[in-house]
Amino acid sequence: IVILALLWALAGAGAAGTEKYAPVITPYVESDAQKQQMAKASEAYDKGDYETTKRLLAPLVEAGHPKAINAIGLMHDYGFRYDKDEMLACELYEKAALKGYASAQWNTSICYAQAGGKNKFKRKRLYWLELAADNGNESAQVRMAANYYDFDREQFLYWGKKAAAQGNTFAK
Repeated sequence: IVILALLWALAGAGAAGTEKYAPVITPYVESDAQKQQMAKASEAYDKGDYETTKRLLAPLVEAGHPKAINAIGLMHDYGFRYDKDEMLACELYEKAALKGYASAQWNTSICYAQAGGKNKFKRKRLYWLELAADNGNESAQVRMAANYYDFDREQFLYWGKKAAAQGNTFAK
């Protein structure tokens, strides 16, 4: 039994979530036309016109536009003109996160924290959370501050001040 346990440990079984995790982030550069189309899609989304949103986002998603991919993920996550599908939403968030989009990085961290279609992996959750915070996502900065509240005052203040500088009333 001891030998089996040792072999199991050496093979990495039971170590789910403890592996190194540092995917390659490839920043996406959008054109002015894509920026305008994304603005129209965001306006339609905010108005609740999800059919128009889908139509406007489709070519952007096809082109690999991370904000559009993240938006389609949200629509799958909440069931807006798509079947509610958390697993697909999480896959889309991560695809957009890999293109450097901070909101998608935040959403991906939530997927790994809450197992919304993903397995819970603390290392992956923390990776995406810190990356989103570093990339200016205010919610991620607040969460990072909260993570450090009990044991690292310097880090707590660092992340709290970053979120407060963006106007986050909770952080202030």
